[in-house]
Amino acid sequence: MPVVINELVIRAVVDTGAGGGNGARPGVQGEGGSDKESIIAECIDQVLQILEQKRER
Repeated sequence: MPVVINELVIRAVVDTGAGGGNGARPGVQGEGGSDKESIIAECIDQVLQILEQKRER
């Protein structure tokens, strides 16, 4: 049975002061992969919660 996602809400907090003036983007280099994985995991959890709520209705 296919799953249709009608609405996907993604929230992010951007800290512009931490990057300095050199244009470096945290989360793209080095150990930023764990941040990316945690964001993806959070999105998956929220989508699953929404699907569960819709199934209960």
